[in-house]
Amino acid sequence: MCSPFNFVLGCWFHNLHICGHGFIFPFYSDDESSEQKAAFCEYGDLICLDELWSIWPSDSKLSEAHKRFISMHRHMTHAVSGISCDLVIINQGVDGVPRYLKERIESTYRMTKLKSLGLSKSYRVDVFSGAKTFKNNKVSTRNYQYKKAVFELYKSYETTNGMEATTDSRQNVFSSAFLWVKIVFLLFIVLASIYSIRTVWVDIRGESVPEPNHTELEIVRPSSENFAKPDAPYSKRWRIAGELKSDYVSKVVLIDGNGRFRTLPTNQFDGEGFTLNGIIDGEIVTYFTGG
Repeated sequence: MCSPFNFVLGCWFHNLHICGHGFIFPFYSDDESSEQKAAFCEYGDLICLDELWSIWPSDSKLSEAHKRFISMHRHMTHAVSGISCDLVIINQGVDGVPRYLKERIESTYRMTKLKSLGLSKSYRVDVFSGAKTFKNNKVSTRNYQYKKAVFELYKSYETTNGMEATTDSRQNVFSSAFLWVKIVFLLFIVLASIYSIRTVWVDIRGESVPEPNHTELEIVRPSSENFAKPDAPYSKRWRIAGELKSDYVSKVVLIDGNGRFRTLPTNQFDGEGFTLNGIIDGEIVTYFTGG
């Protein structure tokens, strides 16, 4: 007899289909009594059937006892633990599962070895609700690595030195030379973009407008005609309204009696604050000139 959560592999199924005590699966009698009948597996067992195609290739191979177990196994709870019986089927694809069983599948786990990415020790698990592996039915996708301690216990080859050989390397996406050319090209574009952005940023951050002072103004001015001369007349039209300063701009704002504005570079003026003055159109302009 199997203990609770016992695993029954499909390769045993044909030899144990009918035992001395009855069927391999626990089952109800014809009157659907909950009393457990003699069977190889007990109520509360977790039953796993591997290579399902060799056990139930079609609906015609399902006996009435099989159908009864498939439909009623969740009602079969262990007398002590109270855990219900469960059935796990393993097959190469859902299409090979008999229709009667497929209609009762609660969830499907599709395992894919990541050979196309060159990851022979990793696999992907796509979880679907029900038996249909459509995109709308997908619940989650996760990647895992084979655990050596677990998979050493599984032997599927006929000999101890069995191994798989890659017959065509084109199934690996990274075997394409064109792909590597694209990767190198994209990497070059990214690095060039970073360098260009950094260069522009440094230029912007390094561009500053110095605070106006008499010494710097003497150096910046191309000629001496812009210096305020004592004998120059004061402007009767323009006066200084204020200054505009930012990281990139430094201007002096002039205004006339009609409210018209005019902006000029700071390097055409001397002094600071209310002493700011400059010669514009041959006339001295300050905060106090103008009409």
